[in-house]
Amino acid sequence: MTLVTINKIEVHQSSSAKFVFEINSPAAGRSEDVYAIEFEGWVRSFNAYCKSITIRDVVSGASSIHPLYHAGMTRRILASIRDFFRGKSSMRPMYHQHFKILANVIGFCPDFKLVMQGAMDDGSVIKLATISGTRKPIRSSFKPSLQPLILNSLGRTGTTMLMRLFSAHPSIVVQKPHPYEVHVASYWAQFFKVLSASYPGPEQDVPNIQQHHPAIMPNVNFISKYMSDPQVKHWVGVRYVEDLAGFCQQSMEGYYKSVAAAQNQKTPMYFAEKFYPSFIPWIIRDLYPEAKEIILVRDFRDMLASINAFNVKRNSVKFGRNRVQSDEDYVRRLSVKGIHNLHQAWMARRDKAHLVRYEDVILDPINTLRGILQYLGLEHSNSIIETMLSAASTVENEAEQAHRTSRSPEESIGRWKKDLSPSLQALCEREFGSILKSFGY
Repeated sequence: MTLVTINKIEVHQSSSAKFVFEINSPAAGRSEDVYAIEFEGWVRSFNAYCKSITIRDVVSGASSIHPLYHAGMTRRILASIRDFFRGKSSMRPMYHQHFKILANVIGFCPDFKLVMQGAMDDGSVIKLATISGTRKPIRSSFKPSLQPLILNSLGRTGTTMLMRLFSAHPSIVVQKPHPYEVHVASYWAQFFKVLSASYPGPEQDVPNIQQHHPAIMPNVNFISKYMSDPQVKHWVGVRYVEDLAGFCQQSMEGYYKSVAAAQNQKTPMYFAEKFYPSFIPWIIRDLYPEAKEIILVRDFRDMLASINAFNVKRNSVKFGRNRVQSDEDYVRRLSVKGIHNLHQAWMARRDKAHLVRYEDVILDPINTLRGILQYLGLEHSNSIIETMLSAASTVENEAEQAHRTSRSPEESIGRWKKDLSPSLQALCEREFGSILKSFGY
């Protein structure tokens, strides 16, 4: 059964004769019967060697880093030195590196576009190739009785308020209390990605284990070594992945069933969690084809003003503000790291997801909630909606009060006009004005 198909490969050759990259496998049109893609080729360079190759899906953001070992490099350097003294070449070490990489497709989009980059030891990063193709979803034998409700959004956009509303519906399981930041599904999705990989990615802790247990190192790429055996190939590349997926699903459901029992919810249908726009929702939707997804947006200028006010109120530098020096750089970071990713998620899954605007929740809560519940296929009577709204209107504790940065939700709409300087307003327009318009602002 074909699980992955390669449609196109474009190698980006350097204009410099000091660097040559080639892919021998796969070729366009090749198919794989495992949940992985095997890449094989060469990196040839003068003066700097390639430390690692990163493969990243440009839409989902899922990536993996594959170190290139130095086998054969020492011999090549010595040969260059020998040839130099024989007058056959200039004194420039040439690195001739062969690579064989097995990259699993967990977290890739169904129609993926991969970028392959090489990290050189001189600090430079070279774009090596672009690969596009398609893959089949991962299907385990697990039969879920609860479906995920993905609340996909950014910080300070009303996620806590919406989770409180969800928690008041008898068919939606939410781990209480405030701030509703339990990320069990995200944990098991990440766990699945890590343990299904043939080599650890940038966000994984496996390399630390290997540093303390050298005997593990020869087995890291065991998949590639034994893939020639059809039975081993199928078990490692398909059966193991699907069994692991089922274990992770069972773990998610087991947790939320226990939460439902503790909260006396008799007929749960969904478990709800906050998610950040990344590859994790892609994995969740892969494992649960019936999952539902709410894309929650807010005028990103108000979001910025709320973040600034929150940090002042808490005397903190949260939401990534500590990673940059200036307000201008922070706007650019928000745009690249969050806003564009959220927009990309909506554009990629708009046929299955449901868009909710923070402003509509505040100004027209009854119709907005009814639309959400209809999308979920849940009871949406006036009495249910009134119960949900009543729960959201009650401040539970001091921590929740401290979470707010305006006197009322209504006053939080349009606050950017007075809270942001004219220069920041102009920068916001340049950075994400078109995205605001696409979301209806």
